[in-house]
Amino acid sequence: MLRPPTKSIRSAMREAWKGVDGGSRDFRPVSKLLNAIKADLRTESINVVNFPVLNWCLLLDEFIVFFSMIFLRLRGGNETSDAKELVIKFCCGSLCAQIGCIRSVVMAGFDVQARALCRILGEHIDLATVLINDPLLCAEFKAAEEQEQANRFWHKNLSKGKLKKRLYDSVVTVDGELQQLLNEIREYEKQEELMQSSALHPSYTGIAMPAFSGASYGLAPMGIFGVVDSLSVRPLAYAFHKCSFLILFRYPRWLELLPQLKEFDAEDTAKRLEFLLRLSTYVSDHQDEYPLKSAIESEG
Repeated sequence: MLRPPTKSIRSAMREAWKGVDGGSRDFRPVSKLLNAIKADLRTESINVVNFPVLNWCLLLDEFIVFFSMIFLRLRGGNETSDAKELVIKFCCGSLCAQIGCIRSVVMAGFDVQARALCRILGEHIDLATVLINDPLLCAEFKAAEEQEQANRFWHKNLSKGKLKKRLYDSVVTVDGELQQLLNEIREYEKQEELMQSSALHPSYTGIAMPAFSGASYGLAPMGIFGVVDSLSVRPLAYAFHKCSFLILFRYPRWLELLPQLKEFDAEDTAKRLEFLLRLSTYVSDHQDEYPLKSAIESEG
């Protein structure tokens, strides 16, 4: 059993330092040094933070609020026995937390580490996109609460490319422009997920990537302390396009959920949903300003 120390950690650190340094000088926590380094790096990258990165944060914040509204306003627990309602409710809560985490990590200057979180977010959004379209699968998913059941569900329905296949098999488009967008998104996802894999795998490339954050501003060696630079938008853009996919290609399913909310909540949430549809469509229509391929092209 862990017990709290009998004296302050600072005192313990000071005594430990005396044993190393022979008491030649007072112990000073390195946290002050780290804070000073991070403050300098924030000053260096302030223009990047103020424009492209914050623009993507503004877009993502809209999804955070929408998913939180569904999570907080949709019935749950003893209020409903509908498996789909419960599953979508907790999917939205999970997505809200994950997007917020990615946003915070990127703003702290750790976009390479955020790519690992994007990998999780991408899988969860793919899962939500499939589940919201399939009440029977929702029931099976909810029933698989124990670890062994969850593993069986994963191997049966989601592993080894099954999730992606279910996802794209379930997306039917009759609109030519929407089909073109779908094709672009699929290619974009493929490229992004390859880059995410590079950041995750225990390879030379993977361990070297954090040091090169800030390379476009001549701050590459300092990337290990967290630097926001032009490539920091990449995880944010990926998160946005994944969220947009869930709205654009499942809009009717979201509408079906609204009657389960209270009258005022349903009206307010419906407005937010339509706004996200318009926002996602706007970004996809203005690819010169917000191109799906911009991050790929910027890294050559």
